[in-house]
Amino acid sequence: MATVNVIKSCLDSVRQISENIKDAIVYLDAGSTESFQFLGAFPLFLELGARAVCSLENMSALDKVVDWNTNSDPARKIVVITSRLLSDAHRYILRCLSTLQNVHLCAIYTSISEVAHSAYPDSPLGPDAFHEYECLLNQDYEELVKKRETNVSGNSGVKESTASEDEGWSDFTSIEDDISRFNDIPSAKVPQEDYSIGSSEDAGEKLMVSVHHFPLILCPFSPRVFVLPSEGSVAEASLSVEHENSISSGLPPLSTGKIADTEDFSPGATLTAQFLYHLALKMDLKLEIFSG
Repeated sequence: MATVNVIKSCLDSVRQISENIKDAIVYLDAGSTESFQFLGAFPLFLELGARAVCSLENMSALDKVVDWNTNSDPARKIVVITSRLLSDAHRYILRCLSTLQNVHLCAIYTSISEVAHSAYPDSPLGPDAFHEYECLLNQDYEELVKKRETNVSGNSGVKESTASEDEGWSDFTSIEDDISRFNDIPSAKVPQEDYSIGSSEDAGEKLMVSVHHFPLILCPFSPRVFVLPSEGSVAEASLSVEHENSISSGLPPLSTGKIADTEDFSPGATLTAQFLYHLALKMDLKLEIFSG
């Protein structure tokens, strides 16, 4: 019987998205960075032609200057790999697009499946979660570009004279505030002062956004042993809706002796179940190994 090699599967999953990685600035959130550090995957990104690998949460306008492959053309595409819900990553993705300004292709890979996004409690996204988010991000970015153009034409570069290297960062102190704005569907209203102002000469070309499921964001200790990244949504979500430090409500009835309330599943139980299901599919494992 063939053995499972988690490390090989994770590295192969990166190679499968090589077409988008080539000539792109790759942004990793904290959970993805933790995962790829365990994997030793950073040389692979260089091998696949990435311009640079940068932090999503700590992005800077200087990211577009760094280029591992000494390509003189400006970066036109970015790849975002996140271990969090799209609603959590939204503010950072929008900041990247606004700061880099001339990006025309944005590929987003999330470890949370489309079904899990839709089923997550209080999720602002519906059954077609990935497509809905693509439209939402495009809508918010176009709105931001229009506001930037209006501001530039009305203020004749006043903002430019007072801009600093960390422009746009001072108002990003509360994640809760940004998530509440994201939840105001149909569109997350992002204040224009939160983002850098610059040339809009490339604004005429429509931004192309694609969202994909990328389940193998995990931290392998060996080919057969792994843990979830501590900064990811799956690891952070509570397994109980009753007690902060209890996991019993997230376990199956066979383990707890209680009848499950299908209308009141905890976020952690939902995300963990979805993760195990898609991990099994990705690695061609039999689902029976996860049954109670």
